[in-house]
Amino acid sequence: MRAALMAKRTGAELHVLHALPERRLLDRLFRSSGVDFAAVTAGAERALQAELDTIRKHAGIVAQAMTFEGSAQQVITT
Repeated sequence: MRAALMAKRTGAELHVLHALPERRLLDRLFRSSGVDFAAVTAGAERALQAELDTIRKHAGIVAQAMTFEGSAQQVITT
């Protein structure tokens, strides 16, 4: 929320990023039970939308959400 308030004060755009684990990592971790990557992606998008709604409600700004596949470090520097 701190970033949202700072964006509001400075008139900056706010982008909220989510880094999804790579498919092959999820496949390795959940090899025995399998993983539905579409369901994981949909869950991440719902969580991001909820965060955007909270930002809009409490900070009064509209933020942009983006979901990327890869490590958080890689996503942030891209």
